[in-house]
Amino acid sequence: MSQRFDLSRLTHDELDRGLAQRVAQDRVATAELIAYLGEVGARGRHLTFGYRSLYDYCTQHFGMSEDVAKKRIRVARLARRHPVILERLADGRITLTALLMMSRELFRASAPEQAIALLDATRGKTNEQVALLLAGRSPKPDTPTRVRPLSAPVVARAVSDQGAARPPVPSVPPDPTEQQVPLFVEQDPVPSASPPSSARFEFRTTLDEQTLAELQEAAELLSHVIPNGDLGLVLARLVRMGLEQARKQRQAATKQPRAPRAPRPDQATDNIPEHIVRAVYARDEGRCTYRGDDGHVCASRWQVEFDHVVPRSKGGESSLENLRLLCRAHNQHEAERVLGAAFMRGKRAWAAKRRRVATPRAGRKAPAPVAQATPTSASPRP
Repeated sequence: MSQRFDLSRLTHDELDRGLAQRVAQDRVATAELIAYLGEVGARGRHLTFGYRSLYDYCTQHFGMSEDVAKKRIRVARLARRHPVILERLADGRITLTALLMMSRELFRASAPEQAIALLDATRGKTNEQVALLLAGRSPKPDTPTRVRPLSAPVVARAVSDQGAARPPVPSVPPDPTEQQVPLFVEQDPVPSASPPSSARFEFRTTLDEQTLAELQEAAELLSHVIPNGDLGLVLARLVRMGLEQARKQRQAATKQPRAPRAPRPDQATDNIPEHIVRAVYARDEGRCTYRGDDGHVCASRWQVEFDHVVPRSKGGESSLENLRLLCRAHNQHEAERVLGAAFMRGKRAWAAKRRRVATPRAGRKAPAPVAQATPTSASPRP
């Protein structure tokens, strides 16, 4: 052990004072770190360095663990909405765990007074007491009583109309997440499956009634190929079939590509020819090619879009040389850099208003469809 961490020579008083000082320093440092995370996320600095999200920036660039990064980013979002949280973190009146437990209530608080009242109510309480307080504010229904034989499987088997037992479908309570809004509140990482062995993974989810019925129908249609009706095998086959269709739609992937055709004079200018789509995906390997100021390449496969290096509004063509793949976050970041943040805010507001008009309420007649979509910064797949 280095001498810096060898505390055996300290007196009892020195040890006590040193611990108290470092506890206070740790609280202040944590509050400052969360304040920095909030400001970095609000400015989108992680995008500049080539990271799709603040979560990726923390875990990949700074080496934070996934759990630590997720918790601190969530508290940073809370602190951006209610800055009083930072002072209370720094002086120890609230803990990170308590804030995470109260996060839903704090996100719902529209006025600062509501957030302060909730923070005051939880001051000095244990985690168990905070849970009881929150349960009193938002009570949940009682857990229904169930009686089943000990030998029965954990999940019930669905029975078909003919009475034949179907393979069990595991079900776990859903993990609801708040609505995500770019650029600061980025999407949470995709949850990973639990590996029981190096080549096998446990995957659990919750299905609605219609999806379960469709999965069972697929098992019946594939019963000649999968006689035992194993839903894991059925799901694997459906994923492969769906993946092939998704690749065809997004990447123009095909086993027998057609020869490139010359564009028609009346063809929409925002359509990208299929042979160009395939070439761009092959060249960029289906990844975001944004390179940060320090040379880091994003390389994300999440929400990848086509981007014109020279924008269409400035005469850029849909050619292999002028197209690249960017994730949505970096596509928006580049659009703001080239076209201006104010212009892109207006475009996003216009697009959001158009979506609201295109989604009529019940009883309202839908508007007539437009002849052609107005190009935006992103280049959608035709």
